[in-house]
Amino acid sequence: MLYVLFFGFVLTILISCTLLIINSIGETKHNNISAVLIDSGENSSVYKQVDEISAVEQNSSDGEVNHYGYVTLTTAHERLLYTRIGQSVHNISKEKDENGHFSTERIRISGEHMTEESIRHSLNAYLSDNPQVFWLENLFGYAYADDDTIVECYSVMSAEECSEKVGILSDRIDSILDNIKVSMTPYDCEKYIHDTILSSCSYKEGVTSMADGWQYFSVYGAVVEGEAVCEGYAKSMQLLLNMAGVPCYTIRGTADGVEHLWNVVNVRDDWYHLDPTWDDSDDNLNYEYFNVTTAEISKNHIIAPGMVYMSETNAEQTESRNFFVPDCTSTIMNYYHIEGFKLTGFSAEENEQMIGFLVRRAEKGDSYIPVCISESLDYNECVEKLFYSFPYKFYYYIDAANERLSGNQKIDRNSIKILKNEENMTLRIKLNYIDR
Repeated sequence: MLYVLFFGFVLTILISCTLLIINSIGETKHNNISAVLIDSGENSSVYKQVDEISAVEQNSSDGEVNHYGYVTLTTAHERLLYTRIGQSVHNISKEKDENGHFSTERIRISGEHMTEESIRHSLNAYLSDNPQVFWLENLFGYAYADDDTIVECYSVMSAEECSEKVGILSDRIDSILDNIKVSMTPYDCEKYIHDTILSSCSYKEGVTSMADGWQYFSVYGAVVEGEAVCEGYAKSMQLLLNMAGVPCYTIRGTADGVEHLWNVVNVRDDWYHLDPTWDDSDDNLNYEYFNVTTAEISKNHIIAPGMVYMSETNAEQTESRNFFVPDCTSTIMNYYHIEGFKLTGFSAEENEQMIGFLVRRAEKGDSYIPVCISESLDYNECVEKLFYSFPYKFYYYIDAANERLSGNQKIDRNSIKILKNEENMTLRIKLNYIDR
């Protein structure tokens, strides 16, 4: 009898340990989204519907603008799951489940045992295409019932709180887009949205994961609360530019060795890289990463590779990858190309051109003078000649410009600040004005 009891006790311990091991390997992480096995039984949750962000696609110029993730889906089941996720995420449970999560409405994909990786691919594609869905955890659950796959996602907040935040974000988005005029070019729209986000949002230091605050990775954090990390900046640009009719998407990679997100944007049929996070600073709005080429961005950014799959039935994604990576080669819509002065030398004619440029910028009250130094010149020698050694050419330009300017248009030559970017051969000169 003692042997039987002892054997039973040992067997119980072995079963418990086995179950612990199974449960511990049931949750895995990939691309920052965890997966957990769930009970395939009947779900008793009661769901409440959450409104969509108002007019998310009303101004989209192309039906495919937001769907670069979707087109990488290789099977009918992945595409069906993507569509069902879009419906499910707007139905959130009223109360937390036994694991402390607000679940979204369960999805059932009939006739297919989808792999965990295939499910993750669909979810990643949906989230990349839909930055307006800001409330999902980096977690999904899945189970199998007969020949079907069951999937559920999880919200970081209740349906009531989510609805409230959706309303607040919708109002804020409307107020931003209301300032876009019909006469504005795509470049103007892009610059306006870029400046609006950077003027109202600050980079949140010390944040490494959603455990530090989901909002910092979201449009809501950047646009409403005014604090975000790179993901929040990039998703906000993606959402607002697409709503303004300017195609925009996010790019994953690293910058100075740290995981990073930024954007690509299509202006007048050419793609450009745009990094709003790196354009932000405590003191200034910068434009060093405003519509740059792949070659330019690659000087200090590494672009993650595009999606690669072994076969339609065995999707393999071994690292962080991009759903869409255009080759950006044009400089036509670069900030310095559009708004800057191209310094090619210091002849009398070139001096007059610079003085005229300075007058025009001062008449508009511009705070910054963008200058692009020709590759035929030595960057440091030009900077030295302009600001630090005789004949101090830029101060000569200011004096000559002030003779043509009146009243409070005159430039204060004693409060010039210089923002140098030797790598890109550019200068931004901050101006202050007399009697302002």
